[in-house]
Amino acid sequence: MTGGEKESLSGAFGRSILAIFVLSGLFLPTCRTTLTIKPTEHSQVIEFLKEHRLSTQNLFFPHPEERSTFTTLPHLRLVDEKGNLYFEKTGYSPDAANEMLKAAQRREVLGQIAFPRLVTIDGQDVSVKDLPKAEFYILEDWATWCSPCPELMKQLEEMLAQQPPGRFIAIKICQDLFENDRRFPSKKSPQVY
Repeated sequence: MTGGEKESLSGAFGRSILAIFVLSGLFLPTCRTTLTIKPTEHSQVIEFLKEHRLSTQNLFFPHPEERSTFTTLPHLRLVDEKGNLYFEKTGYSPDAANEMLKAAQRREVLGQIAFPRLVTIDGQDVSVKDLPKAEFYILEDWATWCSPCPELMKQLEEMLAQQPPGRFIAIKICQDLFENDRRFPSKKSPQVY
């Protein structure tokens, strides 16, 4: 292999690594931490929301049989009851609420998702059919250890207060790890980035 071929190969390798970082979201301003997450009590989640002057309405948790696939929070999606995806954003953006509102106005379907299986704070299973009817559902994946999450939730609550009833319903999906959480049978915390 000549020197030029080696240089070309190493340049291609570097570009590949950079592409992996960019595509994985490692350059987004988000909640990235390698700290060990201690299991939270459900009551602590309620206290956290109240402390940040956020609504506790429509607070849910992922179904215990479903492992969260999100390694970066906050994670925001705009969907309809059929699972059509209109907007998705990972990581904090000061303009996320406005971007989502514009996506709702465009009504451009980006893809399909399975509506997540959810559980209420008292352990009741919930599906999209159990929720009040709305034109759009805002799925907000967040956690108490995620420092930008409360700010994004405040933005969304302010935006929703200005919308007509029945247009949007915000679904707060708390991704905290709980003592009795069967998603992680080893009781070890997931890696959080």
